[in-house]
Amino acid sequence: MSKASRLTLIKSVALAMPIYAMNTARIPKAICAKLDARIRRFWWGAKEENARLLCLKAWDNLCVPKACGGLWLRQMSSMNKEIIAKWGWDLLMGKNSQCLLFLQGKYLRAENFRSMEAKPPDSSFWKAIIESRDSLLRGACFHIGDGSSVNIWEDP
Repeated sequence: MSKASRLTLIKSVALAMPIYAMNTARIPKAICAKLDARIRRFWWGAKEENARLLCLKAWDNLCVPKACGGLWLRQMSSMNKEIIAKWGWDLLMGKNSQCLLFLQGKYLRAENFRSMEAKPPDSSFWKAIIESRDSLLRGACFHIGDGSSVNIWEDP
């Protein structure tokens, strides 16, 4: 296979298949590392499981955007964190899907998503969303508009 066909196959199959599982659960780092290793072995053309690889470029360099000299391949652990963080972003933006309404009804009864803490009986999915909240709030800000919905003491 040529490198172009391998890249297409990796992006359309290997990186797309785990998205469904990542959308509803945090995948353990060991499994993400194994998936990344399988993708690397396929990219560099290893025909056997124990065969030695000749890697001409570091994997981290291949995972950067194309404009920076990479191939924009995704690492599974960072992709999992980004997909889980999307749920938190949707909660911050006030979107109203059935799943978000369920999460709000179960976990955010009288609390604010920005200030709440995870409790021991909460699901691992909800705990992962809470863990992603800090990185979301670092980059979030309000477009002020008329200022009626902004708390100047607490909101970024």
